[in-house]
Amino acid sequence: MNVIYHCYGGTHSSVVAASIHVGLLPDDRIPEDHQLISLPLFDKLTPADAGKTIFVGQDERGHRVYCLGRRHSFHRIKQALLGVERIYGAGGERTLFVNTMSFVNVSMRTGGFLSRRLGHVKVGRAVVLRGTKAAFRGLSELVKRVKSNLPEEEPPGLCEPVPPRTIILGCEGRVEGLLAALIAVQELHAPPDAARLKRLATYARNLPAGEPIRMGRAQHREVYFLPCQVKDELVLGSLRSWVDQHYAHQDCRLIPVTQRFADITLGQYLEYCMHTGGWFLGHGAAIAWKDLKHIVT
Repeated sequence: MNVIYHCYGGTHSSVVAASIHVGLLPDDRIPEDHQLISLPLFDKLTPADAGKTIFVGQDERGHRVYCLGRRHSFHRIKQALLGVERIYGAGGERTLFVNTMSFVNVSMRTGGFLSRRLGHVKVGRAVVLRGTKAAFRGLSELVKRVKSNLPEEEPPGLCEPVPPRTIILGCEGRVEGLLAALIAVQELHAPPDAARLKRLATYARNLPAGEPIRMGRAQHREVYFLPCQVKDELVLGSLRSWVDQHYAHQDCRLIPVTQRFADITLGQYLEYCMHTGGWFLGHGAAIAWKDLKHIVT
């Protein structure tokens, strides 16, 4: 099972909890300063690491433990990661998200800001160490509860071979993502007319985020459409790091469709508000079809 400890920055409370879980820190006493500082990730991550699921280690039962700095994007990250899990048959049952933010105190916030944001490492680290030691017993109790509820890990079995997969993310423009998926499985040999694009837009708008849809096969690959509320690079980076760590060996290709086509957007708005806008939808479809075909082929 995958256990992801997450907090805002991903470099203090989540790192400490993950380190306790895998035995890098004791769970029965408050560690010394040098034990915390010697952790590979404690107070060392940068803003560029935000959103990445970083592997910390395995516990004694084989559960894989990660830390994650998710900023304000946790729900979107969780939707995207569990959507990929469902594509591979895990259904989200193999991944547990554990929030450590309730244990973050004022000293940890202040020290983290001074150290990681302003670059005053010496001063900031002294403050964050004091706050971390004050929060340690609470984090240790959290980890104990998590571990007590984890299942006994079964020995790994032989995985059945699966065909390579292409996952098309319908991000800010879901209708564009759906168009890309239809082009990939050769359901669209020409730009859709305004009426069909209107039907596709209505369908895409009502899809729940994080619920993947199998579109068909493109040559030897299975194609899935994953509607997501991806609005920033943080979520996309998190999804990429998860796919690279877990599914790269299964030839998983991730295609984010984040481009917004102005004519399609305007056409959808006019159709929704004024029941007119067919020309914009048709013109936008012709432009989008050409660009999206280049993306997915």
